[in-house]
Amino acid sequence: MLILKKLITLGIVFLFLASLGSFAVSSPASRDSKQEALAILTEDSKDALISATFEGGDGQVYISTVEAIGFPTDGDSYVILSSGIASEAVDGSIGSTGGISISNGHPVFGTEINDVATLTIKLKVPTNAKTLSFKWLFGSNEIPEYVDEYRDLFRAYAILPDGSTKDMALLPNGNILYVGDRIQNYTASDQNVSINEVTSAYTATLDVSKYRGKEITLIFQIADERDDSVDTFAFIDELKFVRESREKADRRSYIMMIQIWSKYFFNEYDQFAALYAKAEEIGVSNETLEKALELHLNATEQILYAWHTDDLESIRIKIWKQYVPLPRVYAIRRAYLYERDAIELLMSAIEEIES
Repeated sequence: MLILKKLITLGIVFLFLASLGSFAVSSPASRDSKQEALAILTEDSKDALISATFEGGDGQVYISTVEAIGFPTDGDSYVILSSGIASEAVDGSIGSTGGISISNGHPVFGTEINDVATLTIKLKVPTNAKTLSFKWLFGSNEIPEYVDEYRDLFRAYAILPDGSTKDMALLPNGNILYVGDRIQNYTASDQNVSINEVTSAYTATLDVSKYRGKEITLIFQIADERDDSVDTFAFIDELKFVRESREKADRRSYIMMIQIWSKYFFNEYDQFAALYAKAEEIGVSNETLEKALELHLNATEQILYAWHTDDLESIRIKIWKQYVPLPRVYAIRRAYLYERDAIELLMSAIEEIES
């Protein structure tokens, strides 16, 4: 009976389009869809939103606040995409018009896809972001009767700053999701959802650490293959950037200070021997020479203490590498200041005699 229903529906659509004089495919215009984007972005990631658009039929995207099958996963709202009326998944039907078809649009089989709904979200990657992630779940009324016959799909991928793409919503076997593919982890929906069967909820994650400060585009797309009478759904929520913790940021700053002050110390240290020899040669007073030498020795003592070593030259090698335990940055700075004062004392005495 369901197959007959599909054939009758397709026949009616064909006759209707033929009566218009052509077999056209509707292409609804894109619209501002910031509300859908904000519904799935976490609170601390909403400031990363640049723009959002939706292309598809009216009703194919729906912001839901109904608690169902574990959604929302964050906040009080999430988005449903559908090849039909998205709100039907949670019994809030509001109707749908239009639809988009794409020849050779199936990312796995290259077949034509219909009733395509596409939510596009552009984001600016925060300067301390590590990963971009979101939660998703897939369900279809093609399951279980029409598995492998009508291969409806859900695809979510990122367009990276270099123009390449990266699929994010993938099954554990690494495949793009479609009805079929011998998926074994479908479960019955709960009573709040009008979908035959759904997958488990998954988390899609992308490393964005090398795209900090740049723009990334996310594409969420769902589509029907061949028929238009049995619908498929995707639930999406908790879109967020995971950022470096303050502890790691503080550690990075600490290491940077270690490197800078150590470099400053050696810049001064490497001048001392030549300046001291010149000062002796031109007759700088013993009192000044003794004071400069005392400062120099104090500086050396502090830098060795700071780096937990008795080998000064080994420090030069370690400066730009990882080290455990961490050097004492306060002692490194003190070493630099002692050495700087020793150099300034010698230079001042030399200039006074030469002038």
